[in-house]
Amino acid sequence: SDEATFVDDLKRILLPFLLRCEKMSPGSRKHLLQAYLTELSSHGLSLPLKLFEYVHNENPNLLVPTLEEKMSLALSSIYAYPNCDQLSTAFLILQHIPERSYSSNHSIIALQNQLNELERDIHAAEILARNSIYKPLSFIQDNKSVVTVSHQLLVRLARNIAKKVQPPSESEWEQLLNDIRDLQKICFTCISTEVCFEVYVATLLSSGCEKNIRSAVNFLNCQQVDYRNRKISYNNSVKLVLNAAMEYFDSAGSLDDPVMDLARSCLSLITDDNEEIKQLQDLIGALQLLSDFGITMLPLQVVILLCTERLRLVEVSIQSKPTAYRNKQKLFQLSNKLQVCGKDLRQREGKILVLIAEAALEVFDYQFCAEICQELVSKSHAIGWQVVQKLGQSEDFDNFSLRCELLGFALLFCPDDIIEDLVHTRCSLEVQLLQEQINAMMKQETIASDEEEFSDVQGLISPLTPSKEFKTLLNIIEVAVESVKNTAFSPTSAGSKSICVTPDDSVRSENEAFEQQGFPAFYSELQPDCHISSYCTKYDRYAEPEITDPILKVSQAFLRTLQLEGTISHGKFEKNSQVLLQISEKYLAEDACLGLGYILPIDDLSLVDTCFCHLICSSLALQLAAYFYSLKGYIEIMDCTELSLENQRNIYYIPPREIIEHMFQIASKLDKSVDWAQLLIKYWKLMIDFQQGEKLQSLGCGVDSQRFTRDTQYQQDSILGLA
Repeated sequence: SDEATFVDDLKRILLPFLLRCEKMSPGSRKHLLQAYLTELSSHGLSLPLKLFEYVHNENPNLLVPTLEEKMSLALSSIYAYPNCDQLSTAFLILQHIPERSYSSNHSIIALQNQLNELERDIHAAEILARNSIYKPLSFIQDNKSVVTVSHQLLVRLARNIAKKVQPPSESEWEQLLNDIRDLQKICFTCISTEVCFEVYVATLLSSGCEKNIRSAVNFLNCQQVDYRNRKISYNNSVKLVLNAAMEYFDSAGSLDDPVMDLARSCLSLITDDNEEIKQLQDLIGALQLLSDFGITMLPLQVVILLCTERLRLVEVSIQSKPTAYRNKQKLFQLSNKLQVCGKDLRQREGKILVLIAEAALEVFDYQFCAEICQELVSKSHAIGWQVVQKLGQSEDFDNFSLRCELLGFALLFCPDDIIEDLVHTRCSLEVQLLQEQINAMMKQETIASDEEEFSDVQGLISPLTPSKEFKTLLNIIEVAVESVKNTAFSPTSAGSKSICVTPDDSVRSENEAFEQQGFPAFYSELQPDCHISSYCTKYDRYAEPEITDPILKVSQAFLRTLQLEGTISHGKFEKNSQVLLQISEKYLAEDACLGLGYILPIDDLSLVDTCFCHLICSSLALQLAAYFYSLKGYIEIMDCTELSLENQRNIYYIPPREIIEHMFQIASKLDKSVDWAQLLIKYWKLMIDFQQGEKLQSLGCGVDSQRFTRDTQYQQDSILGLA
């Protein structure tokens, strides 16, 4: 049938058939008619329209006798058409259905609601078709409650406007927004109003037009706290801006690509301090810094490297130019913008400093490398121990003091298997450094009144070079110490073993009379009326003590040199008795315990006796000498009886007076071949003589107690005179 004969054919052929079927099977007429009309509608809506025109005009009729059946047929027919090119015909069919009126029939009410939805679906399909999106009504009916599909349709609708050859006008943008909102209101109700604005604003931001980007601010909340109540929340505004900016960034061919300006414009819309916005701004800034280093990369390549190799970009920048490593500030800016190591600023700083130091070391820029290594050390960046070690072991770098400091830092963090090598290297450097200090001190200070004699000692020591061996070191020390020693003190009577001596005027001590025992300031409260050592730290100021005694400074340097040389030679320590004696003479009056500690390792007791002979004659000096020989005797006896080391240590907890008295009793029973015993007896007698002289002096007899102690003839004459 065609449109002209369709209705007549229905009445003449179809209707009698349907009536016969209805008699045979009640209800079949309705189902058969609906099936026929649905099949017919799948090919077009023109013939179904003729049917509904007939039904509308012929009321009542036998073909579609009820309103309910008429509405049901209209719904199934219109939704059955698989295309969207006959929306006007579908709308005409709806017009032939009676308008909705009040009814108590629930079925009719439900069908009327469905017809209303169908009408809205037709309007939605018309809007989509007007924007080049062609969807059948059945598709809209099935998916209008599906959020993802509905959202995709709105996005597609918005993006289609950007595909136009001519840039859309302002009115076209307004029409787009109206279409999106109309679709949301009449059909896609599962989509929120905010999402509709997001779709529209996303299209504005990605339109490639600066004006459109600026207009998006009317819909965005650009601050965390924004009282203007814009259409899109702050968090979603940030996401939209980031997505658009990133789209421009990824599509850019270079830093100078015009779309990079569009990316910056998008990011500038968010006016408060947002971390995500700042990251992308930093990424754009990193591109500029990379360009300054002469590195040309696609922005997309930088993004890919950011996922795995942020630090690699800094390495490439350092390697880009021979002196690029010197641009320390710019390299740190680059690492900050790339967010190397994430938010761990300390780890980031350490890694960049290591890269800079390694680059400087590769081109032998020792001075700049040293500056960076010092920063690594001062800030305790353990990650830098390897490059610090390399510079510390670089023989071409002649700053021995700094090399020692660097190796000391490397020792803190290096693996166990290289500790020994680093210790030996550091000891060698310290030996060289100490010899330089000794040379400088012996050139600059006037240690004795006789300059010519001291100059002879200076001539024995020549400046040390890194390649020179130290085999003559001990000879130099022995000659120097002996010369210094001879010029530092002069005995009051030649040929005698007097313990009375006149000290050097330039370095006189506050405890010159040796009447008070010296202690460090830390222990001074435990010993009332003691002398506080001038060689130890005091707590009245924040500073290390400054040792001005040139003899002591040289001697300490000598001793440290010997100890370091022994370490280098795997424990083969040379004799250092002369140096220990020289230091002990200086310390006994200032710090008695430390002074004794320096001479306790010396086995030649007669040599130690010369040290005590150079001390001021005082009760304390004699007691220290007696205590020293008592300790040496006790240790010797303990060694002979094979007692444990712990028992030897216990002696230092016994009061000195008890040790002296106990060991004197033992010494009195030994023969004269035992050195410590004879020397202990000697100083015991000297203590008694000194005490007698003090008593006589206190009686006002005019006796010189020091001379009374050392001169036997003077003792006898004084006693006879008193008698």
